[in-house]
Amino acid sequence: MFPFALGIGRVACTFAHDHPGTITNFPLAISLRSAEAQQYITNVYTNAGRAAELPSADVLATMGFNDLGWYELLYLCVVVFPVMLLLNKRARRPGTMLLAFCLCYLPMRLAFDFIRVSDTRYSGLTPGQWVAGIALFLLPLLYLRVKANAVVPAPVAVRNRSASEHQ
Repeated sequence: MFPFALGIGRVACTFAHDHPGTITNFPLAISLRSAEAQQYITNVYTNAGRAAELPSADVLATMGFNDLGWYELLYLCVVVFPVMLLLNKRARRPGTMLLAFCLCYLPMRLAFDFIRVSDTRYSGLTPGQWVAGIALFLLPLLYLRVKANAVVPAPVAVRNRSASEHQ
């Protein structure tokens, strides 16, 4: 399933720190104690034209930066994966998994991008936020389409059991 593949990708993002966010004192932030980490976040802020927002080096060394790949991986593991696994065990209409994934993932993406440092913004929002916002706006249409699909197939485990009983 797509959410699990996304999770594998976010593991790599976490190790590479591909999605740096703002500096913070949040306990899950990536530490800026080392000179390498400070140089990394300074480069990120400088390339984004936001270097003036950084505190002095001695203060920066006591802080961390929000790693959005790390936070997204945590969110996927704690929220999205359990929802997908739970839904996968039940009978559902076609499109339900897509709808559930969108309902779980898109609000998180919309919120997390507010602490992203380096993405270009259009009218104050990143491209990811625009896509997430538009998709969230259109979700009621997807829900109506899923609801209109009246056929609810049996869960996979039940279908497999029935097939083996007929052999």
